[in-house]
Amino acid sequence: MSILHLYRTVVRTQVRALTRGMLALERRPAVLEELDASVRAARAVKLAASIAGQRASMELAHAIESCLNAACQGAISLRSEQIGEMLKAVDLLESLATLDDGREGMQFDGGKRVLLVDDSHAMRELGRTVLRRRGYDVQVAVDGVDGWNTIRTHPFDLVVTDSDMPLVDGIRLIALIRKDPRFTRLPVLIACEEDARDLRGGLEAGADYYVFKRAFEETLAQTVASLIGAAEQ
Repeated sequence: MSILHLYRTVVRTQVRALTRGMLALERRPAVLEELDASVRAARAVKLAASIAGQRASMELAHAIESCLNAACQGAISLRSEQIGEMLKAVDLLESLATLDDGREGMQFDGGKRVLLVDDSHAMRELGRTVLRRRGYDVQVAVDGVDGWNTIRTHPFDLVVTDSDMPLVDGIRLIALIRKDPRFTRLPVLIACEEDARDLRGGLEAGADYYVFKRAFEETLAQTVASLIGAAEQ
């Protein structure tokens, strides 16, 4: 059994325990046995991810483990919306386990390279389809942590990021990009709802432009072309 296969197996078998622990936090008092089991599950995922070189999964599992540990010790009392964000993080662990091994073998097709960062599978597939029709070479990342790791290890001509993601959202991702001297000139496009706060936050963090999600399919390709030109130029 390969290390990557072992890692994926661990994720699949431990996610149920992680989910039970998150749901236990919604009860008062939480069931400590389930929380303890979830801490052990998160620790197992973190160890397997570390061995397999899956940095994004390792960081997610560490964040979940830390929150569950604090809940077990009575140090924090999470609100329902925070629990929802943690459940999204568990879903991301499953998504990350289906990706190629560390992306070392990521293949580019020759067109201009676009990274699409979004925690929604539907939005990732929509964006990939729209841009590939125009000839762009599109790769995807499942959240801000995964996106940041991918940006640091592979060259891209443009990044499109969702504004609202768990753990590392789009605004934080843009700030990380702009703070790194290697990426000060990397064009970044933020996808957001028609919310003045998200739009302003993204532009202030350093996004070059934006697309509204309600018009994502209709405007994405044109906006990308306005920033980096046609795919084959």
